[in-house]
Amino acid sequence: QVGAFAGVWMGGRLYDLYGSYAVVWWVAIGLGVFSAIVHLPIRERAWSPQPA
Repeated sequence: QVGAFAGVWMGGRLYDLYGSYAVVWWVAIGLGVFSAIVHLPIRERAWSPQPA
């Protein structure tokens, strides 16, 4: 919830500052690329159920 609020608030502030949503889009793209790079080293293993 905090991230949703902060994203909307920051988007509005950046729009007020620059008069365009272009900066907001570039920030969103940058965060998406950063998130993808951070998650690249994660190796998931298949889950096998154990009998009770």
